[in-house]
Amino acid sequence: MLGKKGMFLTIAIVIICGAILQGLFYLVDGKDSPQKAAIEFAKAYYGLNVAMADRLCEERKTVDDVDIVNKYIDSVAAEAVKRGFGTDYLRYGLFNIGTSVISKDVDNAVIRITGKKKVEINPLYMLVSKLFNIGETTHVDETINLVKEDGIWKVCGNLFALPCY
Repeated sequence: MLGKKGMFLTIAIVIICGAILQGLFYLVDGKDSPQKAAIEFAKAYYGLNVAMADRLCEERKTVDDVDIVNKYIDSVAAEAVKRGFGTDYLRYGLFNIGTSVISKDVDNAVIRITGKKKVEINPLYMLVSKLFNIGETTHVDETINLVKEDGIWKVCGNLFALPCY
C-alpha cells in the first residue's frame, strides 16, 4: 500500500508523462505533410468551406480572373436552390478517412484519399445520422496531386468537381 508521498509521486509522474505525450502529439500533428494537406482540403471541399482555398496551389485559385472556390460554392448553392434545398443540404462531412502515398518526392506528391461522406446540415445532424445510421453514406475514393509552394503542401491539378475552365 502506498503512503501519501507515494500516491502524490505516482500522480505527479502520470501528469508529467501526460504533458510530455501531449506536447509530442502536438508537434507531430503540427508538421505539414501531403496527407494532412489532402485531408484538410477534402474536408473543406465537401463541407463547402472557403478554407479550401488555403490548400489550393496558386495556379488553381483563379482562372481568367475568376475565383475558383467561390465559383464552385456559388454553383453548388445554385444547384441546391434548383433542387429546392438550402446550401446546407449539399454540405457533407467526411469521416473514416484514410490516405496512402502513391508517389512523393521533395516538391510533388500524389495521394489517394478514401473515406465516407454523409450530409452534414449541421454538426448535430452528422452525429445523430451516424449514431442511428440514417441518411445516405457515400464512399469517397480520390487521387490528389500536391505540390510544395513556399514550404507548404498545396492541392493542384484537376480535382474533384472544381471548375477548371
